[in-house]
Amino acid sequence: MESMRIRDSKLWIEDFLQYERQKEDELSRRRKAAEQEAEEAGIRNLEELKRAEAKNRRIQQYEARKNRPLNESYKEVMQDRLSFQQRFTDEEKKLFHKLCLKHGFTVENFPGILQLNLQLSDLIVTPPQLWQLWVFNEIAGQYKYCVWKKKEPRIWLDNTKKRFMDIRKNGILRIKRTTNEEGNYIFTLYNYISKLNDGGILQKLGSWTKKYHSILVNRLPTFPSHKENVLLNMNFDGLSHPSIEDVYMQYRSKIYEIHADCQKQQSTSIRSGSGRVEVPL
Repeated sequence: MESMRIRDSKLWIEDFLQYERQKEDELSRRRKAAEQEAEEAGIRNLEELKRAEAKNRRIQQYEARKNRPLNESYKEVMQDRLSFQQRFTDEEKKLFHKLCLKHGFTVENFPGILQLNLQLSDLIVTPPQLWQLWVFNEIAGQYKYCVWKKKEPRIWLDNTKKRFMDIRKNGILRIKRTTNEEGNYIFTLYNYISKLNDGGILQKLGSWTKKYHSILVNRLPTFPSHKENVLLNMNFDGLSHPSIEDVYMQYRSKIYEIHADCQKQQSTSIRSGSGRVEVPL
């Protein structure tokens, strides 16, 4: 009886009125939540559409570049070989020269497999000659460490990814500022790892993971002239011509020789009782 009230000659129960108000508040809250969820779903769909469009644009640009006349591609790659150092920062230039000296690379014999154009590579501002050389140096260093420790030479991609991100944070690797739909520069690293598998430098271990790779070689085949390295570059860019195929066959022969030599080094390391085997880089 205490919750009852008489208003305008009508009997009102306050507890029931409170229940009605709470029910209306709950319905209002649910309507707002549904509206917000619908709005967020629309935003997500829009972002997914933008990402798909950006991906398609990149694929079209990449394919268009591959389908150009061969002489245009040759001139572009050659011009890039002759001018890329002009795009280095001072720190990048120092690191590039240091790594080239370490691996015995010169202006002319710089390997064509270290200057590849890849999907999403436009997200990295630093010239590919440096960051791809940096990736190979990581692989060669890991090879030397594993053989020294009498282990099978392998590389765990997550570790390389972390160090790749570290050199970006340290200002060595410059990237393009992008929106979410444009992609992530880390995918360029993954694309390059795939090319190194194609080139006989790495070999993915099993189909269940893409992160563990066996290291097949500790050094790269070199060719003495710009021309041969340009043609090798064009091969790994997916272009075809008898002269390109001829250089690639020479590359395959050299990489197999290095692979066989590396296997001998590994066998020597395992049999050695000293615990240390110097592996030339």
